[in-house]
Amino acid sequence: MSTVILKEFRNIFPAIIIAWGWCEARIVTAQEQQTSTSTSADEGFEGPSPKDDSLEKIEIRGRRTTPIHRQLNSSRAIQIVPLEEVHLESADLGEVLARTQGISVQRTGGLGSDAQITLNGLTRDQIRFFIDGIPLALFGFPAGLANVPINLVEEVEVFRGVVPVLFGADALGGAINLKASPVAPDFHGDASYQGGSFGTHRATLRGSYRADNNLWFRVGGYLDDVANNYRVDDVKLADDLGREISASVDRFHDAYRARGLNLEAGIDHQSWTDHLSLRGFYSGVEKEVQHSVDMKVPYGEVGWDQESAGGVIKYIYEHTNGLGIELIAGVSQRRIGYEDLGQCRYNWLGCNVALNTRGETEDTAGGKDGLEIAIDDTTAIARSHLRWQVNPNHEFRLSVSPSILWRQEQVILDRNETERDNILTTMVSGLEYQLTAFQGRLENIIFAKSYLQWISGETESGTSGELIPLSRFADFVGFGNSARLKIFSWLATKASYERAMRLPRQDELLGNPATQTDSNLDLLPEISDNVNIGLELTTERLPVGSWTLISNAFYRSMENYILRMADNSPRAQFNNVGSARSMGFEASARWTSPGEYLILAAAATYVDLRNTTEEGSFSADSGDRIPHRPYLFGNLQARFRLTKLFSDDELRLGYISRYVKSFFKDWESNGDPRFKNTIDDQLSHNITLGYQINYQAFSLSLTGEFQNMTNERLFDFFGVQRPGRAFFAKTTIEL
Repeated sequence: MSTVILKEFRNIFPAIIIAWGWCEARIVTAQEQQTSTSTSADEGFEGPSPKDDSLEKIEIRGRRTTPIHRQLNSSRAIQIVPLEEVHLESADLGEVLARTQGISVQRTGGLGSDAQITLNGLTRDQIRFFIDGIPLALFGFPAGLANVPINLVEEVEVFRGVVPVLFGADALGGAINLKASPVAPDFHGDASYQGGSFGTHRATLRGSYRADNNLWFRVGGYLDDVANNYRVDDVKLADDLGREISASVDRFHDAYRARGLNLEAGIDHQSWTDHLSLRGFYSGVEKEVQHSVDMKVPYGEVGWDQESAGGVIKYIYEHTNGLGIELIAGVSQRRIGYEDLGQCRYNWLGCNVALNTRGETEDTAGGKDGLEIAIDDTTAIARSHLRWQVNPNHEFRLSVSPSILWRQEQVILDRNETERDNILTTMVSGLEYQLTAFQGRLENIIFAKSYLQWISGETESGTSGELIPLSRFADFVGFGNSARLKIFSWLATKASYERAMRLPRQDELLGNPATQTDSNLDLLPEISDNVNIGLELTTERLPVGSWTLISNAFYRSMENYILRMADNSPRAQFNNVGSARSMGFEASARWTSPGEYLILAAAATYVDLRNTTEEGSFSADSGDRIPHRPYLFGNLQARFRLTKLFSDDELRLGYISRYVKSFFKDWESNGDPRFKNTIDDQLSHNITLGYQINYQAFSLSLTGEFQNMTNERLFDFFGVQRPGRAFFAKTTIEL
C-alpha cells in the first residue's frame, strides 16, 4: 500500500507545485516585480549587470552574504567550506575536505598519490568535481582534486545528492565545486612556499589585475616536488635462511613532481556581455610507483607521467527582461605514459636479483622486453544554460551538456604492439523550475534530467585476448525535487529526492595505468534513488558567541553499483555490484567566541553502505558492508587567535584530531571470524602555529605544522600505509 501511495504522490506532485506557483504568480504586486530580484550566485551567473542601478545595489548586497547565509538560503543540500582560515596552513585540499562532515579522503600514500574522496558513502566518479562550475578535466591537476594546492582556491561548495542542472553532470553522491576569488580592482597577488618532511617542496603563485573598464587578467601556477620516503612497517622480507620476516623500511621509489600554469583573461559588465573569459592551462606530472595497489609487491623502476593542456571559453549575458544565458566550450589534451622496463627484481631494501629480462609487475611476469603504454585522450566539452525569471518568485532553467572523448591507446608488451581506439560520447540535459513563496521562506526546485551515452571502439576478447569491435548505447530519464523551508531567520530545514543515473567515465571503462587500473568495457551505468533530509541552525552575535549546527540524514538505493576492487591482485578494476544501499547520518557543530578569538568545531559521520545483490557473482556477499570504506569517522578542531600584539599582526594556534573507526578490507562474511581482514582504528593529531604581520597593502605570514604528532600508523582503503609524524613550514606573501 505504501508503495502505491508513493507512486501516486510522485505523479501528482509536479501538478501541485505548478498550481501553487500559478496562484503565487497572480498575487505578486507590481512593486515587488520592480524592486525584488533573486541572486544568481548559486547558479553560477555573475549577477545582474549595471544596466539598472537598483539591481546593481542588490547584487552587491548578495556578494557580501556570508557562506552560512547562502547555505541556509538555498534549497539544495549544499555546504560552503570557506578556505580563508587555512590558506596559510600547509594542508592541501584533500586534508581540508577530510575535516568536513560526510567526507572521507583516503590516499594510497603521500602527496601525489591516488586519492579517493568519499561523500555519503559514494566515491570517485560517483561524485563530480568542478572549478568555477567547469569540469575539473579542463583545468589539468593530473593528480586529482585532493592534491590541488589550497592557495589556488577561495572556497568549496559541497552538493550532497542533487546536483544542479547548471553543472550538466550525472552523479549519485553529489558534486564538489572549487571557487576562485573574483578579480578585484587594481593589482593583487600572492606567493607561497612550503617545505618539510619527506623531501617536500611546494610553491604557488597568483596574480590578478582589473582595469577601470572591467577588463581583467589572472594567472596562477604551482610547483610540487616530494620524495615520499617515509617509513613503513610490517613489510615482508626474507632472512638469511629464506624465512619471511616483518621489517620497517623507508620507501625509496615514490617521488612525485608536478607543475601547472593557468592563464585567464576576461571582461565584465558590458552592454553585450556580463562576463566573457578565456582560460588556458598546462600541467605535467611525473610519479614513481613504489608497489602494487595492495602494497604486497615492491617496485623499483615502474613509473608514469602525464601532460595536459587545453582551454575553455565562458560567456554570460543577463537580459533585463529576466532572460539569462551561460555558454561554455572547452577542449583538453591529455597524454599518459607508463613504463615497466626494469631489469631487476626488487624487495623492500632495493635491487634483489638482477635479471636479463625487463619488467617487474604482474603484467610483465615471464616476459622479455617489458611493458610500455601510451594513452592520448582528447576531450571536448560544451554546455549551454538558459535561465528565465518569470517574476521574482518563479524561474525556469534549462541546461544541455554534450561531451566527447577520443582515446588512442598504444601498448607495447615484449615488442608486440597493440593499438586501440575508443570514443565515448555523453550528453546530460536538465530542466528545472524554481518556486519561491511566503516572502522567501519556502524555496522549491522540481527538475527532470536526460542521460545519454555512446561507446564505440574495441575491446579484448575474454578468451583469445584479440580485439573485437564494441558498440553500446545507454539512455535514461531521471527526476527529482528539492525544498527548503526557513522556519525562523536562524533555522531552516531541507529535503530532496532524486532518481538519478551515473554514467561510467573513461578511466572506469578504459582503465588508467597511472592508478594501476585495468579496463572494463562491460560496465553498466549506475541508477539510484537519493534522499536527503537536513536541519541547519545558525546564530550570530549572541553574548556567548555564535553557533552553527548542521545535520543531514541520507539514503541511497543503487542498481549496478560500480566498485573498484583489488581482489588480492597487484592491479584493480571497476566492476558492477548488482545493487547496494547507503544510509547514514552526519552532523557538525561550530562555535565562535565573541571577538572571534576562539573557534571550536566538531563533525561526525556514520555511513551504512551494504551490498544488497540477490543474484550474480556478488550475491554470496549480500548484506555485507562494502569493503575498503570507513563507516564511522569524525574530527575535532580548535583555533585560537590573537590580534594586534605588536602592530597590525595576528598569532594563530590550531589543533585538529581525526578519528576513523576500523573497517573491512574484504567482504566481512569472508574468512574465519577470529581473523578478519580489517584496517584498525585510526586516531591522528595535527597542530599548527602561525604568525602574520600586515603593513598597508603588504602581508607576510609564517606557519609551522606538525602532522600526525603521535606517529600513529595510518592506512588507506587497500591497506597502504600513510606517512607518519611530519613537520612542515610555510611562508606566504600577499600584495
